[in-house]
Amino acid sequence: MGNKSGNVHARTDGPLSDDRAERMLRDPVGYFAAERERARGDVEAEMAREDIPAAGAPTTVSRTHHSPVVRNPLKVKQRGTRMFRRGGRGSVSVEDRRGVDAAAAAARVWSMLARKLAIGACIGSAEDLVRAAERLVGEAGWGPLFEGAVSDRLDPCARAVRLFGPLGSGKTTCARRIVRQAVAEGRHVTIFYSGVGPDEYVFDDVSAMSLRVVDAEVFRTPVHGRSEERQRRLEAIWGAFSVGGPETVVLDAWLPVNDLRDLSTRLHRALSQRADTTLVVLVSHPDELEDVGTAMVFDTELVLPGDQHVDRNAIHRALKRLSSDDLTYERLVTRALGGGIAESRAEEQIINWFTPFSTEERVLAQKRTRVVEPPLRTVADGIGDRRLRYGLIKGPKGLLAEFSITADQPTTPAWLST
Repeated sequence: MGNKSGNVHARTDGPLSDDRAERMLRDPVGYFAAERERARGDVEAEMAREDIPAAGAPTTVSRTHHSPVVRNPLKVKQRGTRMFRRGGRGSVSVEDRRGVDAAAAAARVWSMLARKLAIGACIGSAEDLVRAAERLVGEAGWGPLFEGAVSDRLDPCARAVRLFGPLGSGKTTCARRIVRQAVAEGRHVTIFYSGVGPDEYVFDDVSAMSLRVVDAEVFRTPVHGRSEERQRRLEAIWGAFSVGGPETVVLDAWLPVNDLRDLSTRLHRALSQRADTTLVVLVSHPDELEDVGTAMVFDTELVLPGDQHVDRNAIHRALKRLSSDDLTYERLVTRALGGGIAESRAEEQIINWFTPFSTEERVLAQKRTRVVEPPLRTVADGIGDRRLRYGLIKGPKGLLAEFSITADQPTTPAWLST
């Protein structure tokens, strides 16, 4: 719709009453700001009807799972105070015209989103779409992906850690460093290991009183069926780990999925009875331990992407555990796979709701979030020219960080360094 001079064009949801038409001509930006608020209310009402927390509510926007949000609640109101001059052709400036287009597009976005939610015609979560709409209409922005410096150790509060990485990504190198750090902190370490190299967890400078390596092959179900010895060892885990002092247990075992699940859940159950314990489970496939359910909850997820030529689908699935927000997830994937431009699929979905080359589509396409993410850092692994990528970690507090996997250094126990 436009005024008589053709200077203001905006689509509406239906015919305008004389009063609405007069208000739009008198103050187009203010009019569309009010329409935006009305449509935004429809979205929140629809989410409440579906028992979905409104993503715009301060209590639901968390830096734990989403890209940091920068809000400017006064932005629309400030624009809405601008008054338009009525008159002949050319009486509306280019800046004012852009303001009208942006305000009209914002109102249409919220109106369209409310309609799509009402009929269930959306792909993905409602929370992702609301956050995407906020970014597209200028109500929210994005901030740094990580807070603070690169992390080089587990959070002291970590109780259950899933360390995922494809073959050759540096899982054992990372686990060795975790072991050394635990010993340096005065903790006892037990390693369940069934790898190829028997000396992977041999440390010349670590006392046998601080470290114990257990052959994990005894927990493998034999081909012929149930093993009494295996069952006896599984049952003995409770007595061995349900009491004691600070303990770190590392499970680096090539076991069938069912055996790995049984061993992991028993260790987790026993260690949960104690304070100051940490269980670290190494997995090479993102689906391993996926079905443990409530029996075992990992409060820390550590992903080592490895070489950029590995199975990308596996990396994608693993990174899903680090964030439920679509923009944050795309940024993590972009970093893990060598850097580039990260874009929100939820924003793309909203833009595609509008007619190609329409005013709304043009305005929203210009406002679409595009984040340039650098690649993860790398470190030489000592084998030829091969380099390992740093990891990505989400700790117990939900914060994301880049995780250093530099080669482990000889350990000095805390009691010797004082």
